[in-house]
Amino acid sequence: MRYRIGAYLIVILTLFAAFSGCVRKTEQETPAIDTEYDTVTLNGKTHECVSLGARAVVKGRNGTPDYLTDGRADTVFEAEGNEATLFFDLGRLYTITGAMIDFEGGNKNARPFVIESISGLPRFGSRHTEQDGDKLFPEVIYDNSAASNADNETAFEVDYYFARYLRVRVFPAEGSGNVSIREVAFYGYPSGNEEPRLDSITIDGKALDGFDPELLKYHVALPYSSDGYPVLSAKVKDEGVNAEIKQANEGNGTAAVIVTSQDGKQKNEYEVVFFKLKEGENVIPPSGSESIRGSSFIAGHEAEKAIDGDPLTDWAPLPSESEIYALTVDLGSTYRVSRVIDINRNGRAGDIYNMAIDVSVDGEHFGRVYNSDQGIERGQSLNMCFDAEARYVRICYFGINGYYADPVDVSEIIIYGY
Repeated sequence: MRYRIGAYLIVILTLFAAFSGCVRKTEQETPAIDTEYDTVTLNGKTHECVSLGARAVVKGRNGTPDYLTDGRADTVFEAEGNEATLFFDLGRLYTITGAMIDFEGGNKNARPFVIESISGLPRFGSRHTEQDGDKLFPEVIYDNSAASNADNETAFEVDYYFARYLRVRVFPAEGSGNVSIREVAFYGYPSGNEEPRLDSITIDGKALDGFDPELLKYHVALPYSSDGYPVLSAKVKDEGVNAEIKQANEGNGTAAVIVTSQDGKQKNEYEVVFFKLKEGENVIPPSGSESIRGSSFIAGHEAEKAIDGDPLTDWAPLPSESEIYALTVDLGSTYRVSRVIDINRNGRAGDIYNMAIDVSVDGEHFGRVYNSDQGIERGQSLNMCFDAEARYVRICYFGINGYYADPVDVSEIIIYGY
């Protein structure tokens, strides 16, 4: 009997080892990032991918739009219903030379589609985009809408379009179910027509905290005891770009850097707004990541990323045509709250929205202490001053000019008080 049990154990251990080996082998065969999207060869030319990690917004989505540009074949975006309108922000201007749509499920799920582009700044994902889409995306890069369906993995050359923003419309095909897409990839190279950018900003010789070439406006706190304003300097990103610096002075607490392209046709202005703290005024941190709540969130863009000290991370709620998006922060105890700074680095593809601030001491009864009617747009920040006793601070985001704030992206929130 003892030998029989031993034999059984040997068999079980052998099977377990074999099974474990299979699992490890399978995991090794599935790479996290699929290099097949990095380049594509068309008509003897190799094209480099320029869309990995690009911002994606999907009208009527039922899934995670980041899956469309994450470089992975094992993540699949599935559109709600049987068609999809996809919007992409590549982050800068590119010369587009090729594209690919990798449909999940082979020809059974492939669809006819149209890709359109624009180099200017649209309001992605909003009603404004839906109503004025034909005006915003006038250039057709590729159109196979006359076909009954597309191949599973469609890669094709395009005729050298300048674009930063692209719209892909995927149409229903007879007998097909929902649209399931593994990856959308665009190929090309950085355009020489890119807007001029700074590489760095320093204040009294120290690097500006949170600087990013895409963020054009900053608010910098000065100590209560400070006298005068710091000296600002800057370094341009590309050779040939000119930078003109205007220092802050007693009559104007805002320093500016105006960057101009080599041909003088394009300009960008960076602003650094200095403000002096009141006596005893300081940054109030949240009591913990669990004390930050958002009305909703897109996977990878949770609410706590709006108050983590890193403007390169963000909170992005799920788009809705009915709700006001709200971010609520529990400070842990009651303070005299004096201001909230909101940084909108990405704008989740550039929408503009208004804001309001409500406060509460018990987390149940809120009163409004600030209401903005000027809006905040991509690449900007807003310094909202008030004076209120609060433990809970709720920042509300809503649309302007009759449109819902769709989508919203909050790079960083900074709360000051006593």
